[in-house]
Amino acid sequence: RRVLFRSQLPVVLQVLLSQGHRVRALELLAKYLTLGPWAVSCALSVGIFPYVQKLLQSPSPELRYLLVFIWARILVHDPKCNVDLLKAGAHTYFISALASQRMAEEEHMHAAFVLCALCHQHRAGQVACYTGGLLDLLLDMLRTRNCELRKWLVLALGKLWEDYDEPRLEMFREHSHQKLCDLLTDPEPEVRAAVVYALGNMFSASEVVGERASE
Repeated sequence: RRVLFRSQLPVVLQVLLSQGHRVRALELLAKYLTLGPWAVSCALSVGIFPYVQKLLQSPSPELRYLLVFIWARILVHDPKCNVDLLKAGAHTYFISALASQRMAEEEHMHAAFVLCALCHQHRAGQVACYTGGLLDLLLDMLRTRNCELRKWLVLALGKLWEDYDEPRLEMFREHSHQKLCDLLTDPEPEVRAAVVYALGNMFSASEVVGERASE
Protein backbone atom coordinates (compact mmCIF):
# COMPACT_ATOMS: atom_id res chain seq x y z
CA ARG A 1 0.00 0.00 0.00
CA ARG A 2 2.82 2.41 0.85
CA VAL A 3 4.62 1.69 -2.43
CA LEU A 4 1.44 2.42 -4.36
CA PHE A 5 0.93 5.76 -2.61
CA ARG A 6 4.54 6.76 -3.16
CA SER A 7 4.38 5.97 -6.86
CA GLN A 8 1.38 8.28 -7.21
CA LEU A 9 2.84 11.21 -5.27
CA PRO A 10 4.76 12.75 -8.20
CA VAL A 11 1.51 12.85 -10.17
CA VAL A 12 -0.25 14.67 -7.32
CA LEU A 13 2.59 17.16 -7.10
CA GLN A 14 2.45 17.85 -10.83
CA VAL A 15 -1.29 18.46 -10.57
CA LEU A 16 -0.54 21.21 -8.03
CA LEU A 17 0.75 23.23 -10.98
CA SER A 18 -2.74 23.26 -12.44
CA GLN A 19 -4.81 26.02 -10.88
CA GLY A 20 -8.07 24.31 -11.76
CA HIS A 21 -7.17 21.10 -9.90
CA ARG A 22 -4.98 22.58 -7.16
CA VAL A 23 -7.50 22.44 -4.32
CA ARG A 24 -8.31 18.78 -4.97
CA ALA A 25 -4.60 17.91 -5.21
CA LEU A 26 -3.93 19.62 -1.87
CA GLU A 27 -6.86 17.78 -0.31
CA LEU A 28 -5.40 14.46 -1.47
CA LEU A 29 -1.95 15.43 -0.22
CA ALA A 30 -3.31 16.50 3.18
CA LYS A 31 -5.20 13.22 3.51
CA TYR A 32 -2.07 11.29 2.57
CA LEU A 33 0.03 13.04 5.22
CA THR A 34 -2.41 11.93 7.94
CA LEU A 35 -1.31 8.32 7.36
CA GLY A 36 1.73 8.86 9.57
CA PRO A 37 5.36 9.99 9.72
CA TRP A 38 6.33 7.59 6.94
CA ALA A 39 3.90 9.38 4.61
CA VAL A 40 5.45 12.75 5.39
CA SER A 41 8.91 11.29 4.83
CA CYS A 42 7.85 9.90 1.44
CA ALA A 43 6.31 13.21 0.41
CA LEU A 44 9.47 15.10 1.31
CA SER A 45 11.62 12.56 -0.51
CA VAL A 46 9.80 13.11 -3.81
CA GLY A 47 10.16 16.89 -3.57
CA ILE A 48 7.01 18.23 -1.96
CA PHE A 49 8.83 21.07 -0.20
CA PRO A 50 9.30 23.58 -3.07
CA TYR A 51 5.75 22.98 -4.31
CA VAL A 52 3.96 23.76 -1.05
CA GLN A 53 6.46 26.50 -0.19
CA LYS A 54 5.71 28.35 -3.41
CA LEU A 55 1.96 28.09 -2.80
CA LEU A 56 2.40 30.20 0.35
CA GLN A 57 2.67 33.15 -2.03
CA SER A 58 -0.90 32.55 -3.20
CA PRO A 59 -3.52 34.97 -1.83
CA SER A 60 -6.28 32.39 -2.35
CA PRO A 61 -8.23 31.90 0.92
CA GLU A 62 -9.46 28.46 -0.19
CA LEU A 63 -5.89 27.15 -0.11
CA ARG A 64 -5.05 28.57 3.28
CA TYR A 65 -6.53 25.97 5.60
CA LEU A 66 -5.03 23.14 3.53
CA LEU A 67 -1.57 24.71 3.43
CA VAL A 68 -1.60 25.42 7.16
CA PHE A 69 -2.52 21.79 7.86
CA ILE A 70 0.10 20.43 5.45
CA TRP A 71 2.87 22.57 6.92
CA ALA A 72 1.90 21.57 10.44
CA ARG A 73 2.31 17.93 9.42
CA ILE A 74 5.67 18.60 7.78
CA LEU A 75 7.05 20.44 10.81
CA VAL A 76 5.92 17.73 13.21
CA HIS A 77 8.03 15.30 11.19
CA ASP A 78 10.96 17.60 10.41
CA PRO A 79 11.21 20.71 12.65
CA LYS A 80 14.41 21.77 10.88
CA CYS A 81 12.29 22.82 7.89
CA ASN A 82 11.58 26.00 9.89
CA VAL A 83 14.82 27.55 8.64
CA ASP A 84 13.97 27.27 4.95
CA LEU A 85 10.36 28.18 5.62
CA LEU A 86 11.41 31.41 7.27
CA LYS A 87 13.73 32.28 4.39
CA ALA A 88 10.65 32.38 2.19
CA GLY A 89 9.03 34.90 4.54
CA ALA A 90 6.34 32.38 5.43
CA HIS A 91 5.90 33.69 8.99
CA THR A 92 3.65 36.46 7.65
CA TYR A 93 1.42 33.86 6.00
CA PHE A 94 0.88 31.93 9.22
CA ILE A 95 0.42 35.04 11.35
CA SER A 96 -2.29 36.13 8.91
CA ALA A 97 -3.85 32.67 9.07
CA LEU A 98 -3.92 32.81 12.85
CA ALA A 99 -5.55 36.24 12.75
CA SER A 100 -8.09 35.30 10.07
CA GLN A 101 -11.69 35.19 11.26
CA ARG A 102 -12.50 32.90 8.34
CA MET A 103 -10.40 30.12 9.82
CA ALA A 104 -11.92 27.58 12.21
CA GLU A 105 -10.48 27.09 15.69
CA GLU A 106 -8.82 23.82 14.68
CA GLU A 107 -7.11 25.63 11.81
CA HIS A 108 -6.00 28.35 14.22
CA MET A 109 -4.42 25.61 16.32
CA HIS A 110 -2.44 24.36 13.33
CA ALA A 111 -1.28 27.91 12.57
CA ALA A 112 -0.22 28.40 16.19
CA PHE A 113 1.73 25.15 16.08
CA VAL A 114 3.54 26.22 12.89
CA LEU A 115 4.48 29.52 14.53
CA CYS A 116 5.78 27.61 17.55
CA ALA A 117 7.94 25.57 15.20
CA LEU A 118 9.21 28.69 13.42
CA CYS A 119 10.37 30.09 16.77
CA HIS A 120 11.74 26.84 18.20
CA GLN A 121 15.47 27.29 18.91
CA HIS A 122 15.55 29.75 16.02
CA ARG A 123 16.36 33.37 16.88
CA ALA A 124 15.72 34.61 13.33
CA GLY A 125 12.25 33.06 13.52
CA GLN A 126 11.57 34.68 16.88
CA VAL A 127 12.65 38.10 15.63
CA ALA A 128 10.59 37.82 12.45
CA CYS A 129 7.46 36.72 14.31
CA TYR A 130 7.86 39.37 17.00
CA THR A 131 8.37 42.21 14.55
CA GLY A 132 5.47 40.80 12.54
CA GLY A 133 3.08 41.45 15.41
CA LEU A 134 2.71 37.93 16.77
CA LEU A 135 3.00 38.93 20.44
CA ASP A 136 -0.03 41.23 20.42
CA LEU A 137 -2.05 38.76 18.36
CA LEU A 138 -1.39 35.90 20.76
CA LEU A 139 -2.30 38.01 23.78
CA ASP A 140 -5.53 39.17 22.15
CA MET A 141 -6.57 35.59 21.36
CA LEU A 142 -6.00 34.19 24.86
CA ARG A 143 -9.67 34.82 25.66
CA THR A 144 -10.78 32.01 23.36
CA ARG A 145 -13.08 29.42 24.92
CA ASN A 146 -11.32 26.58 23.10
CA CYS A 147 -8.94 25.08 25.65
CA GLU A 148 -6.79 23.32 23.04
CA LEU A 149 -6.31 26.57 21.17
CA ARG A 150 -5.50 28.40 24.42
CA LYS A 151 -2.79 25.84 25.08
CA TRP A 152 -1.13 26.36 21.71
CA LEU A 153 -1.38 30.14 21.97
CA VAL A 154 0.40 30.03 25.32
CA LEU A 155 3.05 27.64 24.00
CA ALA A 156 3.63 30.00 21.09
CA LEU A 157 4.20 32.82 23.57
CA GLY A 158 6.71 30.69 25.44
CA LYS A 159 8.59 29.88 22.24
CA LEU A 160 8.45 33.49 21.05
CA TRP A 161 10.36 34.86 24.05
CA GLU A 162 12.55 31.88 24.94
CA ASP A 163 16.03 33.39 25.53
CA TYR A 164 14.83 36.52 23.72
CA ASP A 165 14.50 39.70 25.80
CA GLU A 166 12.60 42.07 23.53
CA PRO A 167 9.12 40.49 23.73
CA ARG A 168 9.55 39.79 27.45
CA LEU A 169 10.44 43.40 28.15
CA GLU A 170 7.41 44.55 26.18
CA MET A 171 5.21 42.29 28.30
CA PHE A 172 6.46 43.99 31.46
CA ARG A 173 6.27 47.50 30.00
CA GLU A 174 2.65 47.01 28.98
CA HIS A 175 1.78 44.92 32.08
CA SER A 176 0.51 42.30 29.66
CA HIS A 177 2.00 39.43 31.64
CA GLN A 178 -1.05 39.55 33.88
CA LYS A 179 -3.12 38.09 31.04
CA LEU A 180 -0.88 35.06 31.14
CA CYS A 181 -0.82 34.85 34.92
CA ASP A 182 -4.62 34.80 34.98
CA LEU A 183 -4.51 31.48 33.14
CA LEU A 184 -2.71 29.82 36.06
CA THR A 185 -6.21 29.06 37.35
CA ASP A 186 -7.46 27.76 34.00
CA PRO A 187 -9.76 24.74 34.44
CA GLU A 188 -7.71 22.71 31.92
CA PRO A 189 -4.50 21.21 33.33
CA GLU A 190 -2.71 21.26 29.96
CA VAL A 191 -3.32 25.00 29.67
CA ARG A 192 -1.96 25.55 33.19
CA ALA A 193 1.12 23.46 32.33
CA ALA A 194 1.66 25.54 29.18
CA VAL A 195 1.41 28.73 31.25
CA VAL A 196 4.04 27.46 33.69
CA TYR A 197 6.30 26.67 30.73
CA ALA A 198 5.79 30.13 29.20
CA LEU A 199 6.31 31.92 32.52
CA GLY A 200 9.41 29.84 33.14
CA ASN A 201 10.83 31.02 29.83
CA MET A 202 9.91 34.59 30.72
CA PHE A 203 11.65 34.66 34.08
CA SER A 204 14.70 32.65 33.03
CA ALA A 205 15.78 35.79 31.23
CA SER A 206 18.82 37.98 31.25
CA GLU A 207 19.65 40.33 34.12
CA VAL A 208 17.85 43.14 32.32
CA VAL A 209 14.54 41.30 32.35
CA GLY A 210 15.15 40.05 35.86
CA GLU A 211 15.59 43.61 37.11
CA ARG A 212 12.42 44.70 35.32
CA ALA A 213 10.44 41.80 36.79
CA SER A 214 11.50 42.72 40.33
CA GLU A 215 10.26 46.29 40.05
